[in-house]
Amino acid sequence: MNLTLFKLALRSIRRFKIPYLISFTGLVLATVLFFLIIRYVGFHLTMDGFHRNADRIFRLNTLIEQPPQGLKYAATAFAVGPDLVDDVPGISEMVRMRSMSTPVTFGDVLFDERNITFVDSSFLKIFSFSLIRGDRSTCLRKENAVILTEELAGRYFGNEDPLGALLNIELGGEEQILEVTGIIQNPPENSTIDFDLLANMDMIAPLFRPGYASIIPGMFTYLKSPPEVSSEALNMQLQYFVKRKVPEDLQTVMSFQAISLKDTYFLNDFQFDLNRKGNRKTIYTLMLLALLTLLIAAINYINISTALGVKRARQSAVKRVLGASTYHLLKSNLAETFILIFSAVAAATVFFYIARKPVDQWMGVERTGDWFSPVQVIALVVSMVIILSFLSGWYPAVVLTRIRLTDILHKKNKFFNRHFDLKKLLLGFQFSISIFFLLITWVIYHQLSYIRSKDPGFNRENIVLVQVGAPLLQDKIPAIKNTLKQIAGVQSISASLSPVYGEHTQANFTVPSDSTVQGFLSNVNYVDADFLETYQTRLIAGRDFSSDRSTDVGHAFVVNEQAAHQMGLNPFVDAVGTEVQKIAGDTVTAPIIGVVADYHSQSLHQKISPLVWQISPTARVNILAIRMNGDTEETLGALEKQWKDMELAETFDYYFLDEVMANAYQSESQMNLFIRIMTILLLLITASGMYGMMLFMIEQKKAEIGIRKIIGASVVQIQGHLYLQYAGILAGGIFIGSVSGLYFLRQWLDGFAYRISLGIVPVLVSGVVGIVLVFVTIYFLTRKAALLNPVDVLKDE
Repeated sequence: MNLTLFKLALRSIRRFKIPYLISFTGLVLATVLFFLIIRYVGFHLTMDGFHRNADRIFRLNTLIEQPPQGLKYAATAFAVGPDLVDDVPGISEMVRMRSMSTPVTFGDVLFDERNITFVDSSFLKIFSFSLIRGDRSTCLRKENAVILTEELAGRYFGNEDPLGALLNIELGGEEQILEVTGIIQNPPENSTIDFDLLANMDMIAPLFRPGYASIIPGMFTYLKSPPEVSSEALNMQLQYFVKRKVPEDLQTVMSFQAISLKDTYFLNDFQFDLNRKGNRKTIYTLMLLALLTLLIAAINYINISTALGVKRARQSAVKRVLGASTYHLLKSNLAETFILIFSAVAAATVFFYIARKPVDQWMGVERTGDWFSPVQVIALVVSMVIILSFLSGWYPAVVLTRIRLTDILHKKNKFFNRHFDLKKLLLGFQFSISIFFLLITWVIYHQLSYIRSKDPGFNRENIVLVQVGAPLLQDKIPAIKNTLKQIAGVQSISASLSPVYGEHTQANFTVPSDSTVQGFLSNVNYVDADFLETYQTRLIAGRDFSSDRSTDVGHAFVVNEQAAHQMGLNPFVDAVGTEVQKIAGDTVTAPIIGVVADYHSQSLHQKISPLVWQISPTARVNILAIRMNGDTEETLGALEKQWKDMELAETFDYYFLDEVMANAYQSESQMNLFIRIMTILLLLITASGMYGMMLFMIEQKKAEIGIRKIIGASVVQIQGHLYLQYAGILAGGIFIGSVSGLYFLRQWLDGFAYRISLGIVPVLVSGVVGIVLVFVTIYFLTRKAALLNPVDVLKDE
């Protein structure tokens, strides 16, 4: 671009500064939003991608054929991994992982660690976490070796050298001494694998039962394949492995599946999986919407630039009469577009770097870095400038350079009229996308409101959950409960393996007295006699557990409605007294003493599953649920003080039940926030597009407006006539936007077992909001046009 073209382009932009400012603002807003979405999407799409040879790392899953539907476990039995390495040639490395929580003692200082991960010594051969201190090939070989994260080493040792230091932990009721053999960098945020300490798997091997049926509690097993072995070939070898190694009684129901490490983040249908999860459909939807936002901003520029072409046509004609070539005019118009696009993208880049941290905080997302290198960012910005300049500038430039001189000089608008239909089509596309966003914003907002307001079947308010999984605490749980109950503001306390909401262990159940009832797999929770009272569930038949009845300990079950249905016990009164058999680590035959109304123990994405409660004298207690009344802050302060006074092995680490439930919909909430922002932005861009189109139309119809005024048309009648020009655009946009929006929403709502119905109301609301937006946007333009003096308009005709 030479200096003359640059000056001419700036002069033209200054001359029509209001329309160009509208286009510029739309492009800046669309580009900023595009960058923010790409940053958000990039975080999810790069999950676990930082490991070298990530494409060759797989997680092993266990599949169980269990009617009425199969079960998928992210865990495997302890014995599976080593057998695979010995038997399957398509595996070059294998590592098992199992996380636990236990107190760690260094000197006289006690630390309550909840993320000690026991791994095989091959961990650092498979994963690319950066080792800061220690020998990568040997630091996990010792049975008592432990590697600390950089953050944890700083907390334990400060500036001292931690290598060789000794730490004490308790495993299986016995004290173990660990030697620090390495310091590892903290796991990055885009890692599904998280840990604070890495210890040798051999230390916990005695805690696991042999055999392939012991999936729960199991462990994560990761495999690394040679370059020549594909995932299909690996899964084929796993089928042969089942036939050779799995016991015959399990071969018909058990199989294994290897899934790429980078895909595990997006798999939401596996039980006992890692907590960090993403939704691939949401990610791709956001990417599509980001591209559509840019496209709409480009269309907006095209419409406004073409509208300005009517005013600039005579200027272009004079240039051509004076000898300017078509190529020169094309370059001149493209130069204007390039300057505007370059300025918009540059401004958007600056705003993006300013806005990214506040936006992260607003959305409740923590980021310590970006997931794109500076080279990638520069390449993205340059590509956007080139592509947007071409898309936005080529069509208006071609339109202006192909007009016949005689048509321009005689004020004939035939050429513009031929292209008016295309501009209407582009504007209709813009409007349909706006309706699409309005519709999905309405429905997603109401679905999330429905989720938050739906009664889960228990009282989630004022319940605080405290972790008490440390082995040293297990014998002290009754005493802890009795002490904390004395605090004013504590209404009730329950100790259980799992809280009322979340993952549960599982067991098979049968009804020995009824051979027609097939055995089925049910969720199981080991609780105490205060569980149902603390969570305030609804008992619909029989009775609750009682601490006064010794037979309730280990020899009685309480079931939910779904479990009773599976057992063929309906009405529920008939279930009470029925003997059922639980087949798990311990086989127990005991009567059902009560039936509880179904409640949502997991998110509304999933249907309510069978659930059985039992008081087990040998089961581990992980959670204390404390129901408070009155001033929760004051009660929490008293609880924490009493906890410290008891000098327990774990710190008072608590969280609220309602917050845990809200976190289950974090992905949907973030998507809703993005879409609301994009909807507002698109409405602004669409409004500016409507403004540009009406500007073009009024320029075309000035003579017609003047004639209508002369023959007696009122201001309202002229405005109504101009509004009618948009009728087809609005009707087509509402139809297309509604149909596409309803299709998308049906797919999205299918991910919820419990959801709102779509109906006609969202379509009507979206259509009305869109129409009102259009009329408000163009009202002042149409009124100004209707007030034109016919003499000024027709004096040159």
